[in-house]
Amino acid sequence: MKTTYFKLILATLSLLLSVHTYANTLYWIGGTGDYNDPTHWSTTSGGSACGCIPTLNDDVFFDANSFSDKGQVVTLSSISKANAMDWTAVTNMPTLAGDYNANSSFYANQIYYTELHIGGDLRLSPNMKFDFAGSMTFVNDEVGTKITLAGQVLKCSVMFNHEMGEWVFQDTFQSEKGIILNSGTINTNGKDVKIYNFYASNNNLRALVMTNSLFEIAASGYGAISTHFYSQGGFGLYGSWYVSSTNFNLNAQNSRLKFLANVASGTDFGSNLNYGTIQFNSVGAIKDANIQKLIANDGVTFNGNCKIISATIKGDGNFADNNTIDSLYLTAGRVYTFGQSNGITTIQKYLKA
Repeated sequence: MKTTYFKLILATLSLLLSVHTYANTLYWIGGTGDYNDPTHWSTTSGGSACGCIPTLNDDVFFDANSFSDKGQVVTLSSISKANAMDWTAVTNMPTLAGDYNANSSFYANQIYYTELHIGGDLRLSPNMKFDFAGSMTFVNDEVGTKITLAGQVLKCSVMFNHEMGEWVFQDTFQSEKGIILNSGTINTNGKDVKIYNFYASNNNLRALVMTNSLFEIAASGYGAISTHFYSQGGFGLYGSWYVSSTNFNLNAQNSRLKFLANVASGTDFGSNLNYGTIQFNSVGAIKDANIQKLIANDGVTFNGNCKIISATIKGDGNFADNNTIDSLYLTAGRVYTFGQSNGITTIQKYLKA
């Protein structure tokens, strides 16, 4: 009897430990205020203050009862948290604001930003202003997490940071700053991505699914801004496009990776990853990449180990080390240099000059 009773207790404990922790629900109240002020949160829409602030276990809502007048502001002044964050029912055009935090040091450009940590979906609204210029980190461990910007252009850097997480874009993802994929999977879901730069250079488990998407990069080489995540060890964004191949899976079928500025330096395409179309609007450089289609609207340098199905070069071109190109389209009146570093560029099917 005692043995049976003991087994029953163990089974009950096991069941309790296996139950998923469900998120609580909190509503913003009282108009303008600091995100971490407990007098601005309620357990009901338009209700009384609950005396608590959101954690990663809490879904937070901003709705018609949150703001009594136009232009009221929610300010993030320290590390702020939420599970899911939803602004879809908001009225009166409020603003989410915040930038540097108290830990910032301008010595050696070590500027730390106010941080927003999100453990679930993010749903913004066209009926708000997103002026938050700190850093946002997604930390959930589930697949299918949805990000909806609703036409908002982010002013913050964004990090994705859980190897079990998957974040699926529901509309155009646009930010004046960049993306760090530290771990987990970004699925662009065929939507356009327009950001400053992209960084995924580490050995963590990472994946980028950019199938059927335009991925637009605005940064110019090593001139990219460094953005630090104070609570997570000072990650930075360097260069325009930096990825490492170790533990990294790239699905770029029918995608277009477009560089708007000069990226003669400041890029790392990984080693032998498969890209769709890569387009350089200014001077560019490429190395160690398999590319379906390359479009260079200005000068370009091939630094070796490039395998390209079709390359169209409208400016000057330098072909260094060994490269293989099926079809190469050159432009009259431009200068093309082959054989640098004793390399050989092999044209397998077609050459037009």
